[in-house]
Amino acid sequence: MCSTVLFTVSTIVSRNKDLIEKTRLDVINNTPVSIQIPKANTIYVFEVNQKFSSKVPLYSELEVELLDENYNHVYSAYEDLWKERHNNGNGGNSIYADTKVELEIELQHAGLYHIRVQSHNDNKGKVDLTLYSKRGSLYFFAFMIFFGMPFLILFFYLKDEFGIRAILSALKQTKITKTFIIAVIIVIFVFISCVVISYTHHGYPHSGDEIRLPSQFFSTNDVIYLG
Repeated sequence: MCSTVLFTVSTIVSRNKDLIEKTRLDVINNTPVSIQIPKANTIYVFEVNQKFSSKVPLYSELEVELLDENYNHVYSAYEDLWKERHNNGNGGNSIYADTKVELEIELQHAGLYHIRVQSHNDNKGKVDLTLYSKRGSLYFFAFMIFFGMPFLILFFYLKDEFGIRAILSALKQTKITKTFIIAVIIVIFVFISCVVISYTHHGYPHSGDEIRLPSQFFSTNDVIYLG
């Protein structure tokens, strides 16, 4: 239970985002728009939203490219955005849409950068950028699920038979055995490893001489990272 709480709190804290700026991008002329990156060696989240008209269906093959101060390519991401009408299961139709590209990348240098967007199927709907900074958080969530699932299963299966107080009482009476000590050591080791990985931003794409794509644990939300 304690390990679940530890990783849950760490997940919440590490996923907090700090707003840097909001700006409009030029999708009509594909002209780069300048942005300021305040801190080096930091993970930045580029949330790019394209506004669609009321027409259905609509699609946009949107590419977001990050350039340095000299307009050299740093990184880019691509996603097929869409807006469609589908059966909602209640005898009617509802409009569903995915109009956002989210790029998370560690930038090793602060200073002036540029963002260029292009819709490859010529969708000229307005495009807005919201820029955040954040901490690394890839593995806290995975271990929160790993440690939390057994506790949740135990809780839901035994809460009617023994009650919540009985379950908590049983946890309090847990004896400090060799197995218990080993389990605690493993949890502490895993947690420290997650902290180190979070601090080093392992698994995130980053700028630099060696360009890395996201690891298998990085949720790309169907965004294709082009490097």
